Amino acid sequence: MGMIRTVVTLGLFGLSGVGGWLAGSFYPAPDGLKHLVGEQAQSLARIDPRALNWEALTNALPEARMAQLRGAATTAAALAGEVIIVERSAPEQFLEGLETVPAPPPPLPPVPELTSRASPAQGILQLCPRMSVSNAPKQAPPAQQVLVQGVALLVDPTLDACLSSGFGLRNGQLHKGLDYHNPEGGPILAAADGVIIEKKYRDDYGNMLLIDHGGGVYTRYAHLASFMEGAAMGAQVKSGQEIGLMGNTAAYRIPVHLHFELLIGDYANPKASFGLEPKDPFGFPKAG
Repeated sequence: MGMIRTVVTLGLFGLSGVGGWLAGSFYPAPDGLKHLVGEQAQSLARIDPRALNWEALTNALPEARMAQLRGAATTAAALAGEVIIVERSAPEQFLEGLETVPAPPPPLPPVPELTSRASPAQGILQLCPRMSVSNAPKQAPPAQQVLVQGVALLVDPTLDACLSSGFGLRNGQLHKGLDYHNPEGGPILAAADGVIIEKKYRDDYGNMLLIDHGGGVYTRYAHLASFMEGAAMGAQVKSGQEIGLMGNTAAYRIPVHLHFELLIGDYANPKASFGLEPKDPFGFPKAG
């Protein structure tokens, strides 16, 4: 790009007879550039060489002449070995190295607010089609809620998602929860009334929330794309309330889904939520 500025600047000085000699000595200019500078001498003479920039040339020369100047300057620079011409849309290939202004960052999307769904419209749970569902339940799972130590708990705290993986051994390790998949994402609901006691990011779980439902019953929600406004530490939530959006956050590539865990025990242990015992939600009786 320094070569292009040199060629154009020397062309301007060439109007006085000195610049032309210097330009010819260091970088012989193409005939097209010589003819163009001579023909547009009157317009170029109005430009102060010290303030030379692409905008000044654009304002001084007709569009057709600017196109010729761009081509001639680029050719001269290429012949001198100072640039390599790359096929891209103009004028970006000529503006690199000159005055550039970084594009402003895109506006952040609005943060959704917590909303309540007192009666989750969940139907019969579906297995994900055209997928190999590990640990698929042998019988049709409960459609809505199960009873866990006196807590009525949603087994599918999502909307319009399918079960992609069940609870149990998977690839030689215990899969501690249920995976619900929807390639388009979607809202995640609180499985029961409770209080948010963990809100954090981990490399394995991504963005996650933990809700204390009382009676030693907890639920974990992992890989969230985002948290709902109001889903903060200590916030009280209702069953079916939206707490986040399904995502694929983690330190490795995963599909968009919710990893949902039912945990039982005493949170006051050295490992906190990771010292609780994971349970299969499908192993509990249907509530009501």
